[in-house]
Amino acid sequence: MLTLALSPVTEPRRGIQPLGAATVGRVDLPLARVAVARPPFDPAGDGRGLCLVQVEAFSCNFRDRAISITSHEQLAQGHGRVAFLGSEFFGRVVEVGDDVTGVRVGDRVIPDATYPVRSVPGAAPGIVTNHASRGWLVLHPDQVVAVPDTMGPREGAAFSLGAQTACSMVRRTAVGPGDRALVLSGRSNTSLFIARRLLAAGVDVHVASRGPWDAEAAGVLAGATFIDTLTDPWPDLARSFDAVFDPFFDLHLGRAVDTLDFGGRYITCGLQGQHRAFAEEATPPGLGEVLTTAIVRNLSLMGNCIGQRRDLLDALDLHEQGVFDPVIDSTWDLGDGVGFVERSFADSGRLGKVVMTYAG
Repeated sequence: MLTLALSPVTEPRRGIQPLGAATVGRVDLPLARVAVARPPFDPAGDGRGLCLVQVEAFSCNFRDRAISITSHEQLAQGHGRVAFLGSEFFGRVVEVGDDVTGVRVGDRVIPDATYPVRSVPGAAPGIVTNHASRGWLVLHPDQVVAVPDTMGPREGAAFSLGAQTACSMVRRTAVGPGDRALVLSGRSNTSLFIARRLLAAGVDVHVASRGPWDAEAAGVLAGATFIDTLTDPWPDLARSFDAVFDPFFDLHLGRAVDTLDFGGRYITCGLQGQHRAFAEEATPPGLGEVLTTAIVRNLSLMGNCIGQRRDLLDALDLHEQGVFDPVIDSTWDLGDGVGFVERSFADSGRLGKVVMTYAG
């Protein structure tokens, strides 16, 4: 199977075909088309409690940018010839162990990143893989979930982490009809999922981002109110919202809490400065002022890491109802690996998930 990988190899050799380098900030990530054989799988031995999944499509998340740069640095130091990337996928189960009952051969699956505790022993919680582009994944059956017929490879590869996180955050903040919510970094993939989940719940949604939303872009969040913080930096929103959803606390926390009304909830699921290559873009929050505001206004400050299986199942139910689709920016094939990585990690014009397909 031909797959996409990071590789410092500059001349073609058996199983590795260089594709060129993707520029991500100040880093050039060398990429290659790599042949990966189907791994051995013993259903009666080491694989008796596992399943083998063949990936048909995958995508990258924000966290994959830092992971890919770190992998590139390790390769440059002589630690291996290839490194794979990507933490979301759509695939088919091609083999199962003798003790497996949760999935069957032929099931169409996406990752379930339940965190912090899974319901069964032996399955590590959290992100299922950082190497989805490898093409073959040996997983515990509790780390995947079958998808409905309404979901194809492109949608499946763009869905699970963002949808599971969004449903968890909306559940934990207990917002609903009549509440006003502010979603920050509105063009980020996580925020697009959050805003769409809030809209499906009947919440009055306001989406803030640096730059205007044209009619086409605004159409993906029909019903939301848009705030351009580039032309009007942090307009007067003091005490305007019941909840604030923020994917990057190190960019917004200090100002975000000022927008909350008494009893409001602030929830964040990550930070921007995940690698020294772009950490300087972040602004550390003034925690003293933040906590003072939280105390005076009886605010709740919450951190959220992914979600539970019920959050992903809720997301899939909503997708099947036609009210919770992923926003897909573009789809790429293996020959355009450089463009895929640059669009995923470095293109400010991107809106939605960038997907690479292996299946024809």
